[in-house]
Amino acid sequence: MKFLLPLALLTALTGQAQLSVVSPRLTDSSAAVFYTGVYNPIEVNPGRYLVRANGPDSVTLSITRRNKLVFQRRYGVNKIPEPRIAVAGSLDSVMERSAIIANPKLECVFPGCLYKMGMEVAGFSVSLELKDEIIEATSPTGIFSMPQRNIIVQAKSGDMLIFDNIFVRGPDGVKRKLVPVMIRLK
Repeated sequence: MKFLLPLALLTALTGQAQLSVVSPRLTDSSAAVFYTGVYNPIEVNPGRYLVRANGPDSVTLSITRRNKLVFQRRYGVNKIPEPRIAVAGSLDSVMERSAIIANPKLECVFPGCLYKMGMEVAGFSVSLELKDEIIEATSPTGIFSMPQRNIIVQAKSGDMLIFDNIFVRGPDGVKRKLVPVMIRLK
C-alpha cells in the first residue's frame, strides 16, 4: 500500500517545539483514524493538508524536521459505512409514539463512523395504514410537517409507520434516495 503525504508537509514544519496533529472532519479531532474514499484533512502546526488513505487496516504518519523524526503515529483505516436514517434520534425499529412526537425529525447517520459526512435529509414521506385507507404526508426537509405530525398523533400502539421517499443531500449538493424505514409503535 502506498501512503503519500505532500512533500510540503515535511518541509513546512520549522521551529515548532511541539507538533499538534488534528483531524477537523472527525467528531473526535484527536482520533487516530483515516477513512477510505474521502479526503481526510489534517492540521499540523503550521499548515493544513489532505490525506487520501486507500486501506488496508492501518498506516503510519511520520513527520521529520531537519532529517529528525519529530512525530510518528499509527492511524487505523476504516471504510465509511452506508448511511442510515435515524427517526427521532433512534435507529430502533420499535419506538414509543411520544418519542417521535418529542423529536419530530429524520437524520442521516453513519453508525460507528467518526467522519463528519455533512449529509442532510432533503425530504421524505410518512404513511400509516388505517382500517379503510392509507394516509400519507410529505416534508421537503428532515423536520416533520404538520400533516406528518398529525399522522403520528393518530397512530396507535402496534401500528406500523413507513418512512419512504427519503432523500439526503451531501455537501456536494447531490441528492440520493435511501431505503425506506419501518417503525412499529409500542
